Amino acid sequence: MRSRLLQTTLVAFVAMSGMAAQCMSITDPLVVSVNVKDIKDTYNVTTGTINFDPGCKVKNSADYIDSKYNVSGGGRLVDVIVKVNGPYSGQIVGGQIRIGAAPGAVTTLATYSGPWASFTTPQSLIQNNVTMTLNPAGVNHLLSLVQNQQNVYICHGGSFSPAINAGNSIDVTIFAQVNATP
Repeated sequence: MRSRLLQTTLVAFVAMSGMAAQCMSITDPLVVSVNVKDIKDTYNVTTGTINFDPGCKVKNSADYIDSKYNVSGGGRLVDVIVKVNGPYSGQIVGGQIRIGAAPGAVTTLATYSGPWASFTTPQSLIQNNVTMTLNPAGVNHLLSLVQNQQNVYICHGGSFSPAINAGNSIDVTIFAQVNATP
């Protein structure tokens, strides 16, 4: 009885393997998720400012997608992290992370606000955070730039209350993935 059950199971497995091979052509390319790397930077904050806009930093597409992969469309934003550096007892008000293909053509990716001290521990969209809001249009803009392997400008701005003291900076890191073929 046991050998008959084993034979039946083996026949069923072989038949299902054949059907799977017919459904998936052997020539279909392998598509994998590839991490987009190094979309991050540190923004120094000018002493005594209330409104800050330290400008934009550019990330070259050749630096964030390994050249051994061909981007095949599709992608996802994984996380956005903000971390502050230096002593300050005030608040960040209306912090904005903007992205685009050029400094004058940016879309807001995320906004955040809260006590400076709460950002001394990295705050992200997916953990430890109640102060960040994601903009779906910004996510689409970022994914379009990455999928088309364009340079990405990351711009940052917002306000402080009260004016900030010397020696402070803000780190912004964006994690994303794209579908690619090796």
